[in-house]
Amino acid sequence: MSNDAQRNTSMPFTKVSHGDGTIRILRLPAVINRVGLCRSSIYNRQRAGDFPPAVKLGPRAVGFVEDEIDAWLQAACGRREGAGA
Repeated sequence: MSNDAQRNTSMPFTKVSHGDGTIRILRLPAVINRVGLCRSSIYNRQRAGDFPPAVKLGPRAVGFVEDEIDAWLQAACGRREGAGA
């Protein structure tokens, strides 16, 4: 088994893509703007398992898969609606 195949089987998240086959990555400032949480809250929620994991882009850069962030927001809205019922 190649290293790529081994890496793909151990990823703790689902691979997502858009209809055109691209995966869109959001940098942290865009995620902060989109979800309304500060940097430390995002990382605290990641450690608790309540926020999508970051994708390492380089030695000092991470990003987030846009579809995973959108799914997290949808789930948060669903929890809010479920609590009000």
